[in-house]
Amino acid sequence: MIASKLYLQFYNNILKDIKSSVKLTKLNAPIIKNLWNTLNVDSYGKVNSINESYSQLEHLSNNTEITSEINDFYNTLVYVDIDENNNK
Repeated sequence: MIASKLYLQFYNNILKDIKSSVKLTKLNAPIIKNLWNTLNVDSYGKVNSINESYSQLEHLSNNTEITSEINDFYNTLVYVDIDENNNK
């Protein structure tokens, strides 16, 4: 009896966390899309950063709801910059 109540409580907590995560993702999807759209991809598929990429990153850096996406974007910018410097 106690185990089933604990299981139900655990299930409800997980369900609540999932719903919250999905809601935040839906709310932040346009912001994330605009962030990634600041990267320029040329006809050869090479990714290039532009000034807007950095300004968007700086503007969104305090948004704790998309920290993981911001970190991924930052790492991408670092890689793109290293690649550009190596090709000079």
